[in-house]
Amino acid sequence: MNTLLIVCIFTALIHFAETTALSMRLAGVYTRQVASSISFVNIAFLIARLSNMLQAPLLGAMVDLTVEANSGFTPGQLNHNFRVVIFAAFLGNLIGAFLCLALSEFLPEQSEFLKKKVPCRRYFLKFFIRGTLKKCCGVFAGQHRVF
Repeated sequence: MNTLLIVCIFTALIHFAETTALSMRLAGVYTRQVASSISFVNIAFLIARLSNMLQAPLLGAMVDLTVEANSGFTPGQLNHNFRVVIFAAFLGNLIGAFLCLALSEFLPEQSEFLKKKVPCRRYFLKFFIRGTLKKCCGVFAGQHRVF
């Protein structure tokens, strides 16, 4: 797989996780379950930091290849690559911003479900099979009220 594509995926994931952390905080304030929302926020930040740890060496390798004389990688290509990475960050923020309202409705239900101490298998089955994903996406169609 292309190094630039991997860096772009990690960058978009970092910005998406940090943007959706805001909706997780909003859901915690809305339901008065601040401790549960803080745990969701910590999970999102953990994903972002892990992605950053994996992304940084790849991005540094692109710069190192430009500095080497015989690599065939020009500064113009590096400039283009950084613009693509910045665009991936924009896309991650944009997707996170669009999903902010949907997640602020979706997360209080999930925190209530997690309070029942069910296994992770049942949690993911409920999410994908019982239509929670459809309800989460229904916010955009105007079928569900957010607040």
